[in-house]
Formats: sequence, structure tokens, C-alpha cells
Amino acid sequence: MADFRFGDFKTHVEIPVFFILLSMSIQGPVFTNLLIYRTCYINLGYNESECALLGSDDKDDYTQKLEDIVEPYANVISLVLTFVPGIICAILALFIGAWSDRFGRKPVMVLTMAGQTISFGIVILFCILSNISSWYLVATCIPIILCGGFAAAFTCYLSYITDITDENSRGVRMGIFEVVISIGMLLGMVSSSFILNLVGYVGIFIVAAGFHSLGLLYIIFVLEESVATRETEGMLKAFFEFEQIKQITATTFKRRPNNRRSIILLCVTISSLFLLAVMSEGGCIYLFLRLKFGWSLRKYTIFSSVKDVLYVVGTFLSIYGLHKILKVEESIVILMGLISCINGSLVQGLATTDTHIYFGALLRSLVGGVSPMLRSQISKISEPDEVGKIFSALIMFENFLQLLGSPLYTFIYNGTLNTHPEFFNFVSAGIIGVTIFLTVLVLVQHIKLPRETGFSILHENIKPSDDNEDDVNC
Repeated sequence: MADFRFGDFKTHVEIPVFFILLSMSIQGPVFTNLLIYRTCYINLGYNESECALLGSDDKDDYTQKLEDIVEPYANVISLVLTFVPGIICAILALFIGAWSDRFGRKPVMVLTMAGQTISFGIVILFCILSNISSWYLVATCIPIILCGGFAAAFTCYLSYITDITDENSRGVRMGIFEVVISIGMLLGMVSSSFILNLVGYVGIFIVAAGFHSLGLLYIIFVLEESVATRETEGMLKAFFEFEQIKQITATTFKRRPNNRRSIILLCVTISSLFLLAVMSEGGCIYLFLRLKFGWSLRKYTIFSSVKDVLYVVGTFLSIYGLHKILKVEESIVILMGLISCINGSLVQGLATTDTHIYFGALLRSLVGGVSPMLRSQISKISEPDEVGKIFSALIMFENFLQLLGSPLYTFIYNGTLNTHPEFFNFVSAGIIGVTIFLTVLVLVQHIKLPRETGFSILHENIKPSDDNEDDVNC
């Protein structure tokens, strides 16, 4: 029994992933709070005791005006912190899958987690040195850039599960994987403000670094390599082989019968625009709720936790309830999810009370079915040996559009901060409106396709709420 249990744990990649998402969710909104606080009294020279009230429950009219002044400056720093490493990590993620097929998954997992742990150490040092500028936080990007970001790691986690499972068990294992991610995010968001109140900024980043280090140690000493036959020579040279880029491009854009190429390209466009709107607005929401409704960090983390629960429930209803049990077509599920999303954005933009914000989150609960159903649609009309290449192109487009979305939403939010800070919600609604139109085109063309069987949902592409990564990224 002991041998079986130990062998089972040697392939449980979900355990380090849980620690990663827990640590990232614990420090996410706190990092934004720290950035605004330090920007206020160091970069802009305001009284430290007044700056400490930003993001707290003890606010007055002066504090609200101070928030209006500090946020635009902090947003610029936040943009630098996300945009530069985001570009580099998006490029690395494009190459990392093929590289790890040859040289193993664990080297990438260890390197990316080590980089993030070092980044946490830099933040801790920043907190200890209380009189240095917020711009020094840019140093936290260096180990992430050198070691690869979460996108590269996430690619390897999914590849690892694919390596160790067969077709019959893979869906269940991927489902467990997504549940673990959601639990880690939920626990982190719920506990972050409480931990901050107990131990302060230095303590909370030590806690986050500790959880991240536990995941790193688990990968090094417990997790076994999933690639059976690994190459050992030419690892650095093999990383940038541009021949695979040519194959990805040729496969994605090649001519196909029955308008299949146009359906694939439409699905790639819909997915990229959808994530542009949903992910890019994530960092603005916290700032918006602080500014317009005076929310504290604790109120925001409670809201994010409720939103995460609604997301998980909505994803289950979309994938299992509508598609699997009721046999609703993928395009219809996508359309329902996008309509759910646009309704939530409009309600959030028009909100005048806290209740409206929660109602908007409820309306958006079906949004979790959009991304997995788009990937399901692509896999259904592609050849089995083409799916990986097309998904690589899809991830590349999604990453780069999200990178463009960060400065776009920062520019929009800063430009409307003093008049209509809710305006970014209507920008998101407009982008989602375009995706709804494109989805109708997909639905029309999909109806004309010859009926086929043998398709199964790609559960590994279901993603959790964006708040953990993007709460600091406007």
C-alpha cells in the first residue's frame, strides 16, 4: 500500500500547481496595494499615514481625491511590470512545448518556479527597504524573464498530464487539474487580506514565497519526469528552431474543404478577442471598485472569491450540463457564454451599488464555457495531427493580444478616471459584441458542415478566473 501511494504521488503534478496558484492569489491584489501605497508617499511625496489609508476601510473625501492622483502613476509602473516580461514569455511559450518534448518537462517546471521564487525574494527586500521608489519593483521582472513565465510552465503542466494518462483517463485527470487550480485561487483570494492584516506586507510575501518554494521542492524531489526518452545534448541550441514556426503557420492557414479554414480562423479570432477583453480588464476592476465604490482589499477579495465560485459552477453547467448531457452544439454554448459576458460587462459598467456588481458577476457565470468550446470546435474540424500546431498558433495570438490589451485598458482607464472610470466595461462589451457577431458566422458555416462523430471535449483547455494573474495588470 505504501509503495502504491508513493508511486501515485510521483505523478501528481496538481500538488505543485496548487501551491503556485495559492501563492499567486495570496499576493496578487496585495501587490497592487503595495504599489499604490509606495507610489503615493515615495514617488509622489504625500504623507505616509495618509497614503496608508488608500485601499482601507477608513476613507474620507481627501483620501478619495488622493486615490485619483496616485492611480494613474501606479498604472504606468504596473504596465511596465507586465508588458515587458509578457512579450518575452509569450515568445518563449511558443517554443517551449516542442523543446520539452525532447528534453523533458521537469527542467522547465523547475526553472520557471525558481524564477518566480526569486522574484518573491526581491519583493520582500523591496518591502524591507521602505524608502525606495516603486520603480525598483521592475527588478522583479528580471528572474521571470530569464527563467520563463507562467505561460511556459502551464504548457508543461498540461503536457505532463497528457504524458502520464491515456485517452480514457485524461479527461478526468484534466478535470481534477482544473478543480485544484480553482481551489488554490479561491483559498488565496479569501485569505490574502486577512494574512496582510496579521503579518503586513513583508509577512504576506514571505508566506507566498514559502508556498511557492514548497511547490518547487515537490517538483525537484518527488515528481518524476514524464518524458521517457530524453535528449541531453544541444539543449540551448535546440530551443530556438524556427522550422516549427513555419509548420505552425502553414498548418493554421492552409486551405481546407467545406470552409473549414474560415471556421478555424474565426474561432482563433473569437478566442483572442474574448481573452483580450476578459483578461485585460481584470487589473482595472480592482482599481475601479476602489475608486467608485470605496472598496477595501478585503471587500474585493471576498467579491473575487464569490466570482470564482460562480465561474466554476457556470463552467460545469456549460460543459457538462448543456453540451455533454443536453447535447447542445459547441457554437450555441459559445454564443450563450458570450451573451452572458456582455450582459455582465454592461451591468458592471452601469452599476451604482455593490449589489449591481455582484449581479453582474452572476450574469457572467456562463463565460467559463467559451474558451473550452472554442478549442473543441477547432479540434472537431481539424486533423488529429494538426490540433497541437493550431493550438500553438492560438496561444500565440491570445498572448500577444492580451499584451496589447494591457496598455490599451491602462490608457482608457487613466483617460476616463476623473469622469467615467466605468468606461472600460463598455469597451469590453463592445469587443464581446464583435465576437458575438463572429460566432453567428461560425454557427452558420458550421451548420453546412457534414455531420461527424468521434469528437470529445478537450477538458484541459478549461481555464479559471483571471483575477489571480491580472489583478495587478491593468
